[in-house]
Amino acid sequence: MLAPVIAGVDGSAEGLAAAEWAAREAVRRNRPLHLLHVWDRHSHGHHSTPASTAQRYPARRALRDAEDRVRRACPGVRLGAAEQVDGPATAALADSRRCSG
Repeated sequence: MLAPVIAGVDGSAEGLAAAEWAAREAVRRNRPLHLLHVWDRHSHGHHSTPASTAQRYPARRALRDAEDRVRRACPGVRLGAAEQVDGPATAALADSRRCSG
């Protein structure tokens, strides 16, 4: 299996533009696209408890919005997983890359 192109999304306009760019790269390289949203509970003041359903809603929405945008922009993209993980973002993105490669 080919390693996917991984795009971190956060719901911002810049994050959506990055997901679209990643989708074009995935199509160009004939690889699937993996969308990732990272919840860093430490930066939100929740040091020991997992995020609640209400706290996770913006992450699910960011992933759905990114999926919708990349499907419109790149109909040929193969979407792999759209995933929410705990992290700091840089560590989660690096771990995702290692696990998928």
